[in-house]
Amino acid sequence: MESDNPATPSSARPIDLAVSSSIPLNMEEYQSIEGRAQELLDGWQLAVSTLGGRMEQLLGTIQQGQSIYSDTVDELTQSMSQCLQDTTFMIACCDELDKDFAQQMKNSRQQDLTPSPF
Repeated sequence: MESDNPATPSSARPIDLAVSSSIPLNMEEYQSIEGRAQELLDGWQLAVSTLGGRMEQLLGTIQQGQSIYSDTVDELTQSMSQCLQDTTFMIACCDELDKDFAQQMKNSRQQDLTPSPF
């Protein structure tokens, strides 16, 4: 039989209830250990619950941060686009002013070269 084999692990051997019931059991000590185990379990459950709450807060904060980041990037993109449009408009205005100034210079030279009737 396998249970008589010393190489067989104790978990694989059948438990002899006659032997296990002959071990004296101190009920007060057992209840104390059981109470402490329950305290540890309650503490662990509280820690897990607290950790879960903090993780939910962290998730909310991350989502809020992502929203702020996205809004900021959108505003920056719009601002840069508007700045580019304004710069393009100003360059076009400067080109027109440059053309007007060149025309004024040309007209001024022609007036200087034209003899006066007086």
